Amino acid sequence: MARLRRRLPEGFDVYIGLEEAASQLISYESELVPGLLQTEGYARTVIEADNPGVDNEEISRRVHVRMARQSLIWRATSPLGLQVALNEGILRRPVGGPRVMAEQLRSLAGVTELANVSLRVVPLSAGLHAGLMSGPFLILRFPLNGDGKESEPATVYVDGFTGALPRRTRSRTAAGPRRDRAQRGAARCQAASQGLHWCRMVSRAQAGRLAFMSVDVKNLCRVAGASAAVIMARQAATAVVAVRRGRRDYADGVWGPGLAAIALTSAAAGSGDRWRRWTLAAATAVWVARLERQMIGRLRHSEEEDPRYTEFLDGDSTAAVVAKVFVPQGLSQLLVSASVQLAAASTLPRTARRWLFPAGIAVMLTGAVIEALADHQKTQFQQRGDDKPDLLDTGLWGWSRHPNYFGDSVVWDGAWLAAAASSPGAWTVPAPVAMSYLLIFATGAKRTEARMQKRPGYRDYQQRVPIFFPRPPKTTVPAA
Repeated sequence: MARLRRRLPEGFDVYIGLEEAASQLISYESELVPGLLQTEGYARTVIEADNPGVDNEEISRRVHVRMARQSLIWRATSPLGLQVALNEGILRRPVGGPRVMAEQLRSLAGVTELANVSLRVVPLSAGLHAGLMSGPFLILRFPLNGDGKESEPATVYVDGFTGALPRRTRSRTAAGPRRDRAQRGAARCQAASQGLHWCRMVSRAQAGRLAFMSVDVKNLCRVAGASAAVIMARQAATAVVAVRRGRRDYADGVWGPGLAAIALTSAAAGSGDRWRRWTLAAATAVWVARLERQMIGRLRHSEEEDPRYTEFLDGDSTAAVVAKVFVPQGLSQLLVSASVQLAAASTLPRTARRWLFPAGIAVMLTGAVIEALADHQKTQFQQRGDDKPDLLDTGLWGWSRHPNYFGDSVVWDGAWLAAAASSPGAWTVPAPVAMSYLLIFATGAKRTEARMQKRPGYRDYQQRVPIFFPRPPKTTVPAA
């Protein structure tokens, strides 16, 4: 920061020095977002408006200085404590246009998650309050010394028509009328800051609305619309082929590719964090590629329709098949992928919450490994020939009767976790819940269980090994 002082307007370097040394900053703003919380686009708009005729190079230099100052809030050790009260009109005034203001509001939503930042909103309904009488101000407080006292007197910084002026609350250098004016101004500012009872902390409802600002709603609608169009086309084409060939189980073959298509479409159409949306798309595509290779192999090597579909759709017309299989599957794909779609249209916060993104990707990879290992163990078992046991109850299959389905579920739990790095992403929890429901009750474990009941030793296997969520197998069979 010191090297930047050479670039500062005359006199402003004094304030920068005080700001760097401060441990706490209390601020009230009536017209604009304070500089320490401004985004680059918002800051550029404000600086350009305040400096007409200044060349772009100088504007960019000042924007750079303002952005560099914000490191005080984010530094790892002893970050600056920030207490900010904003007039509600600041949140409603579209500085720089809708796109710039939307980015600014999303940034404010993210910064409220910092432990060292307190953001308050002065509602318009507060009427004539102390802040209007004193005007915008900053109060800088400094670290305590060994005696438990502030190392420097608290300093008030106010703007005026003739420039900005820092005023010490206990001035020993000012004399006469100048000292009195400084002390009266400081007293008014102190009273205004202490009278923040007319400010309200951002309530939970407001926090939800601010958090939702991290999502570009128009872009989310575009992502969802594009995803729906892609799924409708894929399901329609698959339905035509499946009905003509009498292989309605082809629906299984389009489940994974449909989810990959949604992830890739969302990444391409989204305007959210680029790394997250494309990483989610890549992780989904890799998972689908392995799953689809196995699925296509199963469909090609079987000349008969999966008995589950034959039993479920016995005697149904084409319209009934479409209504019972392909339409619900398309809607399920859109629901299960809701987290991926929302993540594609939302930004990542600058708080520690952003680490949920890599954590979610790690969970996705873990689920994919579990599913791949379970399928590999099953394939090896099936290839053993006539000497193999009646049941596969070793490896992962000794911990869960359907570890492949469990791994599949974990993949989408991870996608949800990655999306939850942005606050609104947590609201898409129905997506992984829906996937787990489908895998357990709708088309997965429960239907397979019904077909396996007649296999020798399966009831004993059911008593020893849980159906879905893994746990160490029981070594003995409970007495009947």
